[in-house]
Amino acid sequence: MKAISIIKYRWQFIAALLMFTSGLRAQDSTGGGMNLSLRYFSYNNKIPYVLVNTKIKMDGKWQPVKNIGVSVFLDSIAPSNLVGKVSTDENGEAQLIVPAALKPVWDASPGHKFFAESDENKQFAASTSDIEIIKAKITVDTTIVDNARSITVKVLESRGDNWVPVKDVELKIGVQRMNSVLPVGKEATYTTDSTGEVTAEFKRDSLPADKGLLTLVVNVEDNDKYGNLILEQSLPWGVNLQKADDWNRRTLFSTRFRTPIWLLFMAYSIMAAVWGVLIYLLIQIARIRKLGKATPLQVQ
Repeated sequence: MKAISIIKYRWQFIAALLMFTSGLRAQDSTGGGMNLSLRYFSYNNKIPYVLVNTKIKMDGKWQPVKNIGVSVFLDSIAPSNLVGKVSTDENGEAQLIVPAALKPVWDASPGHKFFAESDENKQFAASTSDIEIIKAKITVDTTIVDNARSITVKVLESRGDNWVPVKDVELKIGVQRMNSVLPVGKEATYTTDSTGEVTAEFKRDSLPADKGLLTLVVNVEDNDKYGNLILEQSLPWGVNLQKADDWNRRTLFSTRFRTPIWLLFMAYSIMAAVWGVLIYLLIQIARIRKLGKATPLQVQ
């Protein structure tokens, strides 16, 4: 009887364990609710905006959540401080620029806090998030000494009415290409010194560019104090692309009256061959008909 009792309790323990692990899997698939996050951006020291992101953890992976209404506020959750209300896109993201109406509030303090609130719906409860930043800006200076080109970047932090250089800020310096930013030198990232500056030597010679103008891109990514700072500036260190006048020459891109000779020869040769075969067949058919009329059929 004792052995039977032990076996009975063992199976009960296994059943309870399976129910517990099943509950853990269900919790992991739902992710315990929707995740709402904020990221701050400053573009060219003039346009501050926030990026809203909504996602949920399903089957161990984060998946975007679209069509979620999110309200963003500046410094306090009040109708007068509403930055705006947006709905997330296919990637679970939405962008909000700090409007001109909030410029007095924005200029009044060196640091700000953004609050986000998502709308409640049938699938998800309302979520909240916030992010606190200190206003900062980037300045760029370029120099050429003995054909050596260098770029000096300074990061400044707002303190009252003054801008103070800050050290130990990691940033990237590159030039914009088709779908990526190419570093200007061998280093992938740079860190500002005690004067808030960093100097990078420009090693990307002979880069082709329209009218010789490259787009310099300096960015600070996801800094704990300053968020994301992006500065783009034209740099006349590219190789000017001379556009060929292909319309007045015999090229594949010119008008039909400027078709290349080799292409005309190929096309007319094909046409002549096709028509030659057709004419030859017609002549042969005519001869066969003529021979058929000249030679009567003899029946034995």
